[in-house]
Amino acid sequence: MFKIHKKTKKGFTLIELLVVVSIISLLSSIVLASLNTARAKARDARRKSDLNEIRTALEFYFDKYLRDSKKDFSNREELQNIRAVLAKLKNIASPIAQDHWLRELSQRTGLEVKVLTEEAEKLEGRKIDSPLPNNEESKPLDRKLSRWDLICERLLSVAANTGNLAIVEGAVQKLTPNYQKIFQAMKAGEKKTGDSQLDEAYNLIALRSEELGEDEIEDLKSHLTKEFLKEKRKFITAKIKAAEVKSDAEALKSALQELNQLSST
Repeated sequence: MFKIHKKTKKGFTLIELLVVVSIISLLSSIVLASLNTARAKARDARRKSDLNEIRTALEFYFDKYLRDSKKDFSNREELQNIRAVLAKLKNIASPIAQDHWLRELSQRTGLEVKVLTEEAEKLEGRKIDSPLPNNEESKPLDRKLSRWDLICERLLSVAANTGNLAIVEGAVQKLTPNYQKIFQAMKAGEKKTGDSQLDEAYNLIALRSEELGEDEIEDLKSHLTKEFLKEKRKFITAKIKAAEVKSDAEALKSALQELNQLSST
């Protein structure tokens, strides 16, 4: 008799396949974790290297431009050096690093961080970002200036740039009271006025020093006169109205005389 042999198919069982898949998954996880760790270490090393390069570069620029700084805001060259350093700071990608070096620059120059930040915004290049939006010191200056204020500030900036305060001498009485105080501080060679808000404006005037021709200066002074007369006219008109409400004939007469004198100038 012949024996019939059944052919059986050889293959992997389900359990064997699951074991193999599990091993492959485990090995893949280990390899990926190792790769991620290596990449993270490489990124950290690169960041440290970049920070060291930035530190070295900025220390070089600080030493080059600010080594002999005397915090003299009437010195045009010193103001240009501060702007040169600000231009370098704007190239830093990290807001935190920017903030650190702005504070360092503030300590070196005596100018407030927010003053330096506002001036940096006016330079060409990327924007200075503040990493501390809730920090009062890092907020930009909230300065609501009238046209009269802007003209006063610009005229004082020209005087600071040229070192020729005589430009303003004949127009001092036409400056706003606050800018008259700043001018007196400039004339006395003082760096502060005793008022923190005025000091901010004083710092900006020193930092924004600009140069104008004689004709441009005269035109600026002409605009200053117009704004001065306009504001004085408003003040006298208010006095006239107040005198009329109170039926004060003497005060009314005096105010009308002032208005007539102003109109004749």
